Amino acid sequence: EKATGKPIHELDSVSVLEEILDARLARVRADILDGFEQRLIGLENNCDAKIGEVKRQCHREHMDGQEKMQQSLDGRETGIREDLGSLQAQIQGLTLTESCCGQVNSLSQRMLLLEEAVKDLTESQSQLQTDLTGQCIQIETLFETR
Repeated sequence: EKATGKPIHELDSVSVLEEILDARLARVRADILDGFEQRLIGLENNCDAKIGEVKRQCHREHMDGQEKMQQSLDGRETGIREDLGSLQAQIQGLTLTESCCGQVNSLSQRMLLLEEAVKDLTESQSQLQTDLTGQCIQIETLFETR
């Protein structure tokens, strides 16, 4: 009997139990969903951190590669310029006699070829730097869209 003195109906007790059970299930569901949400947030933060590290590594590698390429090209350009200077000195040191005219012409041709090589090398360096910059931007864009 209830406190009022009336008999307890089975339907009332079943619906009370169902309400209690529904409330507990709702709390458990909320706890489970909260746990999943926390895990997803943790995974998202972890992924963001890894993406940031990959971006930084790509940037470092890009800069290192660009620096190495620049050093290599600078070294080649310096070598070619030294050869040019040497050839110019040889040409200026020669007197124009019949026996040396062929040598002068040959040295002049070599000097022209070296000057053209320096020009081509400079153009290649510029194009490579442009290409590297474009590839870096493309890689960064790929990471940003993920």
